[in-house]
Amino acid sequence: MQGRAANAGEATTRLSVADARPAAAFLDTLGINTHFSFSESPYATRYGEVRARLVALGLHHVRDAPNDHMADLAAAGIRTTMLAEPASGTPATLRDRVKRLNAHGPVVDAIEGANEPDMFWDRLHIAWKGQGYPAGPAQWQRDLYAVFKADPATVALTMIGPSLGLAGMPNATPPAAWSGLWRAVDWGNFHPYPYNGNPFGPPLAYGDLGLFFRHGTFPSVYIDQAPDAYRAYRPIYGPAPMAATETGYPSGPHFTSEALQAKYLPRLYAEYFRLGIKRTFVYQLLDDFQDPTGRSADASFGLLRHDLSERPAFGAVAALARLLAAPRGPGKAVPPELRLTLRVDGAGAFPDASRVHHLLLRRADGTLLLLLWDEVSGEDASVTPRRPIAVPLLPARVEASAAVRFVVGNARGPAGLSIGVMVPDSLLAIEIAG
Repeated sequence: MQGRAANAGEATTRLSVADARPAAAFLDTLGINTHFSFSESPYATRYGEVRARLVALGLHHVRDAPNDHMADLAAAGIRTTMLAEPASGTPATLRDRVKRLNAHGPVVDAIEGANEPDMFWDRLHIAWKGQGYPAGPAQWQRDLYAVFKADPATVALTMIGPSLGLAGMPNATPPAAWSGLWRAVDWGNFHPYPYNGNPFGPPLAYGDLGLFFRHGTFPSVYIDQAPDAYRAYRPIYGPAPMAATETGYPSGPHFTSEALQAKYLPRLYAEYFRLGIKRTFVYQLLDDFQDPTGRSADASFGLLRHDLSERPAFGAVAALARLLAAPRGPGKAVPPELRLTLRVDGAGAFPDASRVHHLLLRRADGTLLLLLWDEVSGEDASVTPRRPIAVPLLPARVEASAAVRFVVGNARGPAGLSIGVMVPDSLLAIEIAG
């Protein structure tokens, strides 16, 4: 994959309705990080307002440390992936707490092991059975798994493995003590943040980016054509499916713009679902603190700012959730024998039509949702402030083997065999009905 991407001309993809994935399954992978245990943050000081915003967002999964709000969130249909650390209790006391919470309905639906212990355990003097990092977190995970899976009341909970920080980078050697940890998880875990590009990617030039992977920040920069984010985890989690319990984009003058963050996050959810990630938790719902300098990434990941005002990304993610949750489409069910063909033309400085990615989804009523997006970078991260990249629309046509009704936005035309669209670098939704 060295050199410059050649003009790919037309890219043609055949789609089978029988292979469409449930829209509800995609919605179930969407999660968001929260910090309801942070007593001095708006999560605690303005809990009622934050809860209302979270409900309006439309996601059904949060990731958080144990806190007093988990049952209240569950009453609104929001379940918690609970971080389990030795500071919160033993495996047995954590199991018993979850059993009490889940006694009358699901509150906690997943348990996650140690969070980036390579960065925190030694510094914060955390240990389990007298062992710090790396042996301690591995034994902690094995003990968590054994205790939760031995109890009929908690055996069905999803057990997610521990994550790594710097030791999870592709150039790092995974800790030998973690070898075979896939036996103590249902899902593996990693934190593939794409906002600084992929320094381990191939030297591919694309458009006006001389180093497309290294200086581009598109959502799949680490996990698709250059899957470097997996490399440190393969010896650990082997055949286990993966969850991404942290990923996302800080915004501001030194990072990704708020407008581009709003384009990227729905694409990130779509890419991770397309590539088989079991659940994706964007970091995070709101900014825990304010940084007047604008230089702290941790102060600008939020879909909501510190004052709870919405960044554009909040509306973009909420719109995706509403689209996936819609119980019915614009017409009758599409027969499973229908075949679709997607044709995309290359254009100008962004010639590779194959970078238009897609998801074909099926609603419960049998209507279809086709999501299209151009998976390229909207910025050059090699300079500060980051140089914005204007991504041209790519002409595309969707053809059907029998007449169907295509709906794009509010445009509802008569039944036909095809529709022409212009594909942007944000999600484009095409509803298809009989």
